[in-house]
Amino acid sequence: MTAWIFTFALLMAVGAMGARTLGKRRQRRVARLGVGRRPETPMVLPTFHELDRAAAAARCGCGGELIVLGEGSRTTPMGELRVVRSECAACEEEVDLFFQVTQPLKH
Repeated sequence: MTAWIFTFALLMAVGAMGARTLGKRRQRRVARLGVGRRPETPMVLPTFHELDRAAAAARCGCGGELIVLGEGSRTTPMGELRVVRSECAACEEEVDLFFQVTQPLKH
Protein backbone atom coordinates (compact mmCIF):
# COMPACT_ATOMS: atom_id res chain seq x y z
CA MET A 1 0.00 0.00 0.00
CA THR A 2 2.82 2.41 0.84
CA ALA A 3 4.40 1.73 -2.55
CA TRP A 4 1.19 2.84 -4.27
CA ILE A 5 1.07 6.08 -2.31
CA PHE A 6 4.74 6.76 -3.03
CA THR A 7 4.24 6.03 -6.76
CA PHE A 8 1.19 8.29 -6.89
CA ALA A 9 3.06 11.14 -5.15
CA LEU A 10 6.02 10.72 -7.50
CA LEU A 11 3.77 10.83 -10.58
CA MET A 12 2.03 13.95 -9.28
CA ALA A 13 5.39 15.68 -8.71
CA VAL A 14 6.64 14.78 -12.20
CA GLY A 15 3.36 15.98 -13.70
CA ALA A 16 3.57 19.29 -11.85
CA MET A 17 7.16 19.84 -12.97
CA GLY A 18 6.20 19.06 -16.58
CA ALA A 19 3.30 21.49 -16.48
CA ARG A 20 5.56 24.18 -15.03
CA THR A 21 8.15 23.63 -17.77
CA LEU A 22 5.51 23.82 -20.49
CA GLY A 23 4.13 27.01 -18.96
CA LYS A 24 7.57 28.63 -18.98
CA ARG A 25 8.14 27.62 -22.60
CA ARG A 26 4.79 29.10 -23.59
CA GLN A 27 5.56 32.32 -21.71
CA ARG A 28 8.93 32.68 -23.49
CA ARG A 29 7.36 31.95 -26.89
CA VAL A 30 4.70 34.62 -26.33
CA ALA A 31 7.39 37.10 -25.24
CA ARG A 32 9.47 36.41 -28.38
CA LEU A 33 6.45 37.11 -30.59
CA GLY A 34 5.35 40.27 -28.77
CA VAL A 35 5.50 43.83 -30.04
CA GLY A 36 9.08 45.07 -30.14
CA ARG A 37 10.62 41.59 -30.13
CA ARG A 38 10.89 41.19 -33.93
CA PRO A 39 11.82 43.58 -36.76
CA GLU A 40 8.42 42.94 -38.36
CA THR A 41 6.61 44.27 -35.27
CA PRO A 42 8.68 47.11 -33.79
CA MET A 43 7.41 49.13 -30.87
CA VAL A 44 6.54 52.57 -32.27
CA LEU A 45 7.61 55.44 -30.01
CA PRO A 46 7.59 59.22 -30.49
CA THR A 47 11.06 60.03 -29.10
CA PHE A 48 14.39 58.48 -28.18
CA HIS A 49 13.66 59.39 -24.56
CA GLU A 50 10.65 57.05 -24.66
CA LEU A 51 12.86 54.38 -26.25
CA ASP A 52 15.20 54.50 -23.26
CA ARG A 53 12.27 54.12 -20.87
CA ALA A 54 10.75 51.23 -22.84
CA ALA A 55 14.09 49.39 -23.01
CA ALA A 56 14.59 49.82 -19.25
CA ALA A 57 11.07 48.52 -18.52
CA ALA A 58 11.29 45.47 -20.83
CA ARG A 59 11.51 42.02 -19.29
CA CYS A 60 12.70 38.64 -20.51
CA GLY A 61 10.26 35.84 -21.23
CA CYS A 62 11.34 34.27 -17.92
CA GLY A 63 10.38 37.50 -16.12
CA GLY A 64 13.96 38.57 -15.45
CA GLU A 65 15.33 42.09 -15.84
CA LEU A 66 17.06 42.90 -19.13
CA ILE A 67 20.50 44.50 -19.04
CA VAL A 68 21.20 46.73 -22.05
CA LEU A 69 24.40 45.69 -23.85
CA GLY A 70 24.28 48.10 -26.78
CA GLU A 71 22.15 49.97 -29.26
CA GLY A 72 22.27 50.51 -33.02
CA SER A 73 20.29 51.09 -36.18
CA ARG A 74 18.99 48.66 -38.77
CA THR A 75 17.48 49.47 -42.14
CA THR A 76 14.48 47.32 -43.03
CA PRO A 77 11.82 47.46 -45.79
CA MET A 78 9.59 49.17 -43.21
CA GLY A 79 12.15 51.91 -42.51
CA GLU A 80 14.92 52.64 -40.05
CA LEU A 81 14.71 50.76 -36.75
CA ARG A 82 16.64 51.11 -33.51
CA VAL A 83 17.79 47.79 -32.09
CA VAL A 84 18.62 47.46 -28.40
CA ARG A 85 20.71 44.37 -27.61
CA SER A 86 20.19 43.12 -24.09
CA GLU A 87 20.75 40.11 -21.86
CA CYS A 88 18.55 38.68 -19.13
CA ALA A 89 20.04 39.00 -15.66
CA ALA A 90 18.26 35.79 -14.57
CA CYS A 91 18.64 33.30 -17.44
CA GLU A 92 21.35 35.06 -19.49
CA GLU A 93 19.31 34.80 -22.72
CA GLU A 94 20.18 37.47 -25.30
CA VAL A 95 17.17 39.54 -26.33
CA ASP A 96 16.91 42.09 -29.15
CA LEU A 97 14.31 44.84 -28.80
CA PHE A 98 13.15 46.65 -31.95
CA PHE A 99 11.87 50.23 -31.97
CA GLN A 100 10.68 52.69 -34.58
CA VAL A 101 11.11 56.30 -33.46
CA THR A 102 8.73 58.67 -35.24
CA GLN A 103 10.49 61.95 -34.29
CA PRO A 104 14.22 61.73 -35.09
CA LEU A 105 16.81 63.70 -33.15
CA LYS A 106 17.18 67.36 -34.16
CA HIS A 107 20.64 68.78 -34.59
